[in-house]
Amino acid sequence: TPRFDEDGEFIGMLGMSSDITERKRIEQARKNSEEQYRLIVENARQIIATIDINGAYLFMNTFAAEQLGGKAADFVGKSLWDVFPKAYADEHFKAVRTAIESGEHVIVHEVQTTVAGKSCWYDVRIWPTNSNAATVVANDITLRKELEAEREIHKEQVFKAQKHAYIDSMGTIVAHQINQPLTVINMLLGRALEQGHREKCCPLVFENIRESLAEAQKAAWIIRKFRRYSKTPTPETMKKIRIGAVANRIVSVLNEKAKQIKMVISVENLKNIPNVNFNETALEQIFLLIMQNAIEAADGSKQHKLSVTGKFTGQNIELEFTDDCGGIAPENIDKIFEPFFSTKTESKGMGLGLEIVQHLLIGIGGEIRVKSQLGRGTTFYITLPVGND
Repeated sequence: TPRFDEDGEFIGMLGMSSDITERKRIEQARKNSEEQYRLIVENARQIIATIDINGAYLFMNTFAAEQLGGKAADFVGKSLWDVFPKAYADEHFKAVRTAIESGEHVIVHEVQTTVAGKSCWYDVRIWPTNSNAATVVANDITLRKELEAEREIHKEQVFKAQKHAYIDSMGTIVAHQINQPLTVINMLLGRALEQGHREKCCPLVFENIRESLAEAQKAAWIIRKFRRYSKTPTPETMKKIRIGAVANRIVSVLNEKAKQIKMVISVENLKNIPNVNFNETALEQIFLLIMQNAIEAADGSKQHKLSVTGKFTGQNIELEFTDDCGGIAPENIDKIFEPFFSTKTESKGMGLGLEIVQHLLIGIGGEIRVKSQLGRGTTFYITLPVGND
């Protein structure tokens, strides 16, 4: 409302001062609110950024920049592809575009990428800010994923320990419950075979007895293997041994069989490994079973090679057994350490060799890993701890 003096001169607007004061108050309140919001965003322990519809950063909070190894100013103006690997940037950009174009909240659970050279996991939420940008809030869940992975490893170790305990018990039970009656069966069949031979009995009966005896002897052999495999080396059998000497001894045992299937076995770099306290029988079994596994994998139609190498790292002995015998199918890699799993013919094995090796290594705190390429060959990596006795 305009105001005039007594002479009719204009002197101002009624209420103007109070209106200006109110506007200033509102403006100051807005600035205070924005400042509080800015402080909250800047100090949040979450990754917060604004990304435009082209994938460029318009804003990034301090925590996000620190996670990426720099300051916010280093990243504003850069694109997702400047910061992250292409595969992750493409997926992230797709989610941002979806949020902007749909105007709806987008959630992406448990995505993995590489940040500053480290593998990281995030839970990501994206809100459309306007028609040209979106705000991204990401929670770093790397520690949680690492703990989950450790828990899975622990569960797997417990499962393997239970499995080995079961096999040990099974071997003992089989030996006690079946060995004695099977011995009697073998003895009686042997007598029947001798008597049938002397009295020239019916050829069919004689042949049936002979085959039954052969099968009974095979069953006895299986039981002996169970009994031997179920025995865990004791500390009393530990002694100072030379790894190279054990390897050469096993090679000499297997050389003839290797020559028959055209395989050359070489032992390299084991002379410099120092003597260590170890169970010699267990180590011989490890070498024998892995090398025998390679021999049985060879088809005998062409020349093959098995090389055994090793090194001493100060705390561990690292051994490698590498062959060129065709490799393992990808679908079988996770099964080869399971008891009774085998891709070989029945005459070549029971599928216990690698399971026995793993069992022996677990007992001493060692480990076995495998890398294989189908059509080429396989390498087994053995770690033997020597840090204590």
